[in-house]
Order: sequence, then structure tokens, then C-alpha cells
Amino acid sequence: MRKILPNEIFTEEELLKLLNIEQEQLDFIRRKKGFPVSKITSRHRLYIGFSVMQWLKKQETESTEPESNNFEDESFSNQG
Repeated sequence: MRKILPNEIFTEEELLKLLNIEQEQLDFIRRKKGFPVSKITSRHRLYIGFSVMQWLKKQETESTEPESNNFEDESFSNQG
């Protein structure tokens, strides 16, 4: 995985590829976990490298229990 530089700005598609996650996972961490986003329009979002790095680092240092990397929640387990 390449480094996320603080001054970079990512589209949603770029961030999905960079983090190797699905759209549903990004939606979940954005809505439920406070993942940082700059909302340009109702359907266009940008992500600032510095904010993404800060959020990821905060998750790492605040974690008291190991968590899975798949961001599972009851909202995902109900999908068919």
C-alpha cells in the first residue's frame, strides 16, 4: 500500500482503491465512525490525506481490543 501524503486530496474512488475497501465499508465508517470527509455536493465527496491519516492513527491508539479489518456491524450482516 502506498503512503497517504498529508497534502493529497482523494476522490471517493481513489480512497476506496487506496484503502482496499468496498463502498459499503467506507459508507459505514463515514456515517457511524466519524471518518473525515469534505462534502462538495450531496453526491460528491473528497478526502484530505491529513485528515484521513489523523483518523486512522486515532483509531489505532484508542483501540483497546483487537478488531477485525472488515468493519462488520449488524448493518452488514443483514445483507443477503
